Amino acid sequence: MCIMEKIQDNNRQNTAAVHYRAAYRKEKRTNRRLVLALIIITCILAFLLIKISASSAEAERLGSQAQKYYTSIVVEPGDSLWSIAEKYRTEQYSSIYDYMQEIMDINHLHSENLTSGNTICIPYYK
Repeated sequence: MCIMEKIQDNNRQNTAAVHYRAAYRKEKRTNRRLVLALIIITCILAFLLIKISASSAEAERLGSQAQKYYTSIVVEPGDSLWSIAEKYRTEQYSSIYDYMQEIMDINHLHSENLTSGNTICIPYYK
């Protein structure tokens, strides 16, 4: 084999190696993009599943939620806003103070003092 043939053979091998490396990099880049796309799709599906689950739980909670009603009561001697709240408060109120505040707001009361014989409106759930 002469020197020219060796040079041409060497050039062909170098060209093949360059093409092989380029194809390898392209395949590697394609694989990375595919993995990234799968990760993104998985995250989106997980988010949607959580969202749907939370929505159905919220709908179930709202469907079984009691309705709010109002009634009026006459304040008896010895009654206080606290004693009335203890008697009529339901589990929908997080605290007795929240319930007392709602009674005060509904009746436009500026203090917790009540006068016997007066009628006040109170909320309740059924």
